[in-house]
Amino acid sequence: RAIDTVAKTVTLDHGNISGIMDAMTMEYPVAEPAMLHAVTVGDSVTFTLQDRGNGNYLVTQITPIKKG
Repeated sequence: RAIDTVAKTVTLDHGNISGIMDAMTMEYPVAEPAMLHAVTVGDSVTFTLQDRGNGNYLVTQITPIKKG
């Protein structure tokens, strides 16, 4: 949904993550700002979250899903 290279965040519209959170659109900080250059707004992606406690999550990996 959005990429903010200044704030080092990505906004993802994701489905239910079983046992962690319901489907939602949420802004997440990323572990490495360079990851934001691998994706564009509108891409379908897979991503990995690190639980930092108290409902705080960090995207540690994000990969666009290749079309076709």
